[in-house]
Amino acid sequence: MLALKLLLVPSCIAIITLASHRWGPKVGGWLAGFPVIVGPILLILALDRGIAFAIDAAIMSLAGIFALIAFGVAYAWSGRYWGWFSSAVLGLIVWFAAATFLVATVNGLVRASIIAAIALIAAPWSFPIPTRHVNLETPPVANAKYVKPASGELFVRMLASLIVTLGVTMSSQALGPMWSGVLAIFPTLGGVLAVFSHATHGGDYAATLLRGMAMGLWSIAAFTLTLVICFKNASNETSSIPLSFACALVVALAVQLIARWVFIADRK
Repeated sequence: MLALKLLLVPSCIAIITLASHRWGPKVGGWLAGFPVIVGPILLILALDRGIAFAIDAAIMSLAGIFALIAFGVAYAWSGRYWGWFSSAVLGLIVWFAAATFLVATVNGLVRASIIAAIALIAAPWSFPIPTRHVNLETPPVANAKYVKPASGELFVRMLASLIVTLGVTMSSQALGPMWSGVLAIFPTLGGVLAVFSHATHGGDYAATLLRGMAMGLWSIAAFTLTLVICFKNASNETSSIPLSFACALVVALAVQLIARWVFIADRK
């Protein structure tokens, strides 16, 4: 279990980081929307705390998409006028306010699904349009096939994801399923991606990446929704965990590919 916590999430983060610098912010943001952090956290919670705990946590992770998009929108707009630090602080304040609201109001799968759907549908129109041209499909250096991540960037991303994973799973009993689920979708990857992209390439680049992340969040919605449905219909807790996660991953991948196709066609 400890090896799962220490290796799985940071490895996924490394892959996404390298892909982002190879194919640009749109692809990086799209990959950041895949459940590379929330998935392992929910898996560990299911194994440690049982299916009932994991169901409640997954429902809150689904609702938490609203808070994650709120972070991205707040960061993207503030990034037009402020630096990365002020934008990150404002984004985190907005995320915490949204998360607190969700914990206080969400009481079931239906409400969580409605909140997540509204946030996902509104997201493409909520982000600012870049004030300058941003190369959306390739690295931000002319004729470059690959852009090396900034010094320390990869390490910070992997460390941040590891801290969140260990923090949520090791304190889940004290946090309870509600906050465990919301924190499982904390803007760890998106926040680190935005900060380094903002510092290196400017606010428009970071906003484009965050908008791509918001489009990729459809896969997290599909993943958490499928996971809850599978868990609720499981007859055997031991065997249902791997089967439920396998089904959820297949559905998430299908939705991610559809979202990728739609986002390629979106040239705004």
